[in-house]
Amino acid sequence: MIKFLNDGNYRYKEVKENICFKYQLVNYVLMHNAAEELLQLVLIFYDVTDENRREVLECANKINQEKAMVKLTVDEDSVWINCEDIVDENYSTDKIAIMLGLMENALQEFYEGMHEE
Repeated sequence: MIKFLNDGNYRYKEVKENICFKYQLVNYVLMHNAAEELLQLVLIFYDVTDENRREVLECANKINQEKAMVKLTVDEDSVWINCEDIVDENYSTDKIAIMLGLMENALQEFYEGMHEE
């Protein structure tokens, strides 16, 4: 991931074992669990309220049914987009750009589903 960010001249900061970075004006967090050899990209992006919870859940569920690799999670007060992949020492950074594109697409579909720009 550091190679991908450095090669693309992206700014990032390491917070504990996570990497926070901005990609196409959106803030992402990379969580790397070395014990499981799992790369997890997370985007927390939408506020959930009592008033919008049902619509948010329906929109997230629809996207989860249609998409592979990306999943939306609705917690008590926010929506997350999550994308995971298994990594090893030969991991191709090209996959990261694909993952970010999938997440960006899901984000756009969420806003369209919520009738927001």
